Amino acid sequence: MRMDEESYEQSQNQLNQLIDQIEEAMRSRLRTQVPHSHSTTHEPNTNPSRQERRTALRTGRRNKDTKASIKVASLNIRGYGPNENLEDNKNKWNYINQFVRQKRIGVLLVQETHMDESRRQKIQDKFSKRLVLRCSSNPDSPRAKGGVAIVLNKDLVDTSVLDETEVVPGRALLIRMHWHRDRNLKILVVYAPNVSGSDGKDNKEFWETLREYFDRNPSKRPDILAGDMNMVEAGVIDRLPARDDPEDAVEALDELKMSTQLRDGWRDTYPDTKAYTFHQTATGSQSRIDRIYATDAILTASREWKIEPTGVPGADHWMVSVLASHTDAPTIGRGRWAIPRHIIKDKTFMQYALKRGLETDSEMNKIHTLGRTADRNAQLTWYRYKKDILEVARQRQRIVMPRLEKQLEELKGKLEQINNDQSLTEEERVELSATLTNDITVLERKQFQNTRTDTATRNRIEGEQISRYWSNLNKERKPRDVIYALRREEPGPDGWF
Repeated sequence: MRMDEESYEQSQNQLNQLIDQIEEAMRSRLRTQVPHSHSTTHEPNTNPSRQERRTALRTGRRNKDTKASIKVASLNIRGYGPNENLEDNKNKWNYINQFVRQKRIGVLLVQETHMDESRRQKIQDKFSKRLVLRCSSNPDSPRAKGGVAIVLNKDLVDTSVLDETEVVPGRALLIRMHWHRDRNLKILVVYAPNVSGSDGKDNKEFWETLREYFDRNPSKRPDILAGDMNMVEAGVIDRLPARDDPEDAVEALDELKMSTQLRDGWRDTYPDTKAYTFHQTATGSQSRIDRIYATDAILTASREWKIEPTGVPGADHWMVSVLASHTDAPTIGRGRWAIPRHIIKDKTFMQYALKRGLETDSEMNKIHTLGRTADRNAQLTWYRYKKDILEVARQRQRIVMPRLEKQLEELKGKLEQINNDQSLTEEERVELSATLTNDITVLERKQFQNTRTDTATRNRIEGEQISRYWSNLNKERKPRDVIYALRREEPGPDGWF
């Protein structure tokens, strides 16, 4: 009987857990074995081999392969959702698992989780192959309000949490995790109380509580603070319609920032741009209440500050994210380019690929018959074929774009233009921006649903037969090593750069 994606993943999780138990039993057995010839005590290897030392120095590897740069994102999901069944594709955490994988997010900070320990354990068991979940619940009503969580992606980060502290239960959770080489990363997720009109008392007290905690524990000051602040620092640019939030709450946050040496990375990168993360459907008002703060050491090397929709059903916030790095990280390119799936289905491209392939096959036959030369051989013929195919694929990619993706890009461009168009009145911007935001959210959810359908369809076709797809599902996922090495400007005595 064929299984959908979720049931297949669940069976694989159970199988992996069984394998882990067997391997642990074998390791325990080996540790307790004593050789018959003589008794020995196995001490820790304090003098590793030269090869082991070189590998550790070059890759910075410590138990888990990690990247020097990781994508950190924050999202308010507006509750656990009415659907408790994790086997249902419409459950919010199925969407979260999907976009964490699709957008290659290393650390996701989640607010308004409405999650108690029971729910957390169910989610952890369901997605244990890819995710590690830590959470802090509201002490009074864990399933009805508040709650924050930190999701770690096993594919991209070392998921061993060195320290975990509930600074404010249900509202502020701090973790310290291994990042790269000997560097650790301290991340604080927050869900601040609301402000209303001129009343910012609860919000102010929340920031004061955090400041007092980090004043008492300076070694725990975060490198990154992110979440739903429920207030803005500059109402003129961060709210639509423009209005300021209570001064006492703004000042309390400012004092925390100065105490912990944190800055708003998105605003530093886009000092004059208007963009919003929260859309209130009833009134059409918008605000940038979701933010990521970071220290100067992180800000200097970080890039790709983004505000983007996620497609999570019921969520009225957009996700904020950054590719966080540190000053010791090497410059890494975009990686190897691959032909997009929609280009593989493009009729014009496939006709060219078929024609060029037949020409290459004919050339190969001539080489086989007439013999190879320096200018005519199989290697050169194959190289030219691949080069031509990739060049045409890139040309078609600039022309052909999936309809949904094209619509989303056009709508996002219009939204940015309207938000920053000073020739429009504030009322016109509110109305037009609300309409475009809603249209983008609908299309984003449709795109995510299409992706889930494609994944489930492929799993039904290839998920139960030995194939490359099946192998990729079951093999251990490891990030590529970051190899720390210097490139010579001139060739050395050995002829190498």
